[in-house]
Amino acid sequence: MHTSLRILVLFVASCAALCAAPSVDFDGVRYVLASVEISKDGTVTNEYVPEGESIDSWTTLLGVRHWPKVKKVEKATEAWVAMVRPLLARDAVAYAAQGKKNDVVLEAWLSAPDKSYIEANLHRFVLEDGTVGVKAYQFAEKIRMSGGKGDPSRFLEHRNARFADLGKLKVKMYREKK
Repeated sequence: MHTSLRILVLFVASCAALCAAPSVDFDGVRYVLASVEISKDGTVTNEYVPEGESIDSWTTLLGVRHWPKVKKVEKATEAWVAMVRPLLARDAVAYAAQGKKNDVVLEAWLSAPDKSYIEANLHRFVLEDGTVGVKAYQFAEKIRMSGGKGDPSRFLEHRNARFADLGKLKVKMYREKK
């Protein structure tokens, strides 16, 4: 009886671990996979939100995008900037990783359509070893707006550390939400 109970407990615990949503630790926060999107051109986007939040209601977001058919970082950055251009609250700024032309971070501040928040983004585009095409890692933080003003101090205080943390990420892509 005790052996059967132990086996059942181990089975349930193993299943829970295997069935858990994929997660990524970043900036001291555990992010869980909340969204998987595959575009017609084969681009795969995985979006992660802090545990307890949802893709519809998040404070920070970690995105991973893979353009398997795009061979140059500049082509992926151009496509992304064109996509977000109508939302830019100010010009995007590009930062190249020291000594690496195929590793670029864009800082972009996007306005929500209803102007209720600004989305402050750090978006790293890279040719990653072992990956065909360009991969991008995005950190986004919502800055709530009130009366046309918001407080970006938390984002600005942690920007340099997040730049460094984005440079260390190597996250597996998922083609379906688990």
